Amino acid sequence: HAAEETKRKWDEVQVLKEYTKGYLEKECMEWMAKFRDFGKEQLLKASPPKVHLYTRKAKSETNTILTCLATGFLPKDITLQIKRDGRVLTLDDGLVTTGVRPNNDNTFQRRDHVE
Repeated sequence: HAAEETKRKWDEVQVLKEYTKGYLEKECMEWMAKFRDFGKEQLLKASPPKVHLYTRKAKSETNTILTCLATGFLPKDITLQIKRDGRVLTLDDGLVTTGVRPNNDNTFQRRDHVE
């Protein structure tokens, strides 16, 4: 209903209608192209993470804590999985994650560990 009312109002004002049409067809499209090109540029800069695995003793003498650190990656969104016996571990299994954090060089890091 609101969209129909807005369209009716805009259709009544020819100058506004022409301005909006010009904006959508030219300026808006130019901005979309800039954002698209920026996104492509960021993907081309993408770098795989450096991955480090290490262990430390847990409080229980029979257990070990496994930590996986992925660092230096772009873009920000990654999937990091730790598996036990072929099964991906989740928070319900005691997996702890820092989530994705920024590095000083504009790349990102994530650290997950499980006992």
